[in-house]
Amino acid sequence: GLIAEGMNRRMTERAFATADVVQEIAAEAGRTPAQVALNWVTNRPEVTSSLVGARTIDQLDDNLGSVGWQLDPDHVDRLDQSSRVSIGYPQEFQQWMATIGM
Repeated sequence: GLIAEGMNRRMTERAFATADVVQEIAAEAGRTPAQVALNWVTNRPEVTSSLVGARTIDQLDDNLGSVGWQLDPDHVDRLDQSSRVSIGYPQEFQQWMATIGM
């Protein structure tokens, strides 16, 4: 149905690659993947709020562990790179032209 179709569009290589990076960084930072993901999203300048989907008190406690600390800049860069969306043509071509002085 409609929900399955919507989920299939979100299950992309980029989504799986980003999930892998979130897990790697969580292990490096001594945090849970949920804490890393929420901290990363919440501290992006273009994000005004984050939605927490906790169904249990344990999940809520875990989610609350996403505040009061900062990700390492290298971790932020890795997350940004793994989740980067290709803007495609003509924008990428225009950006490339600008780098070569055209």
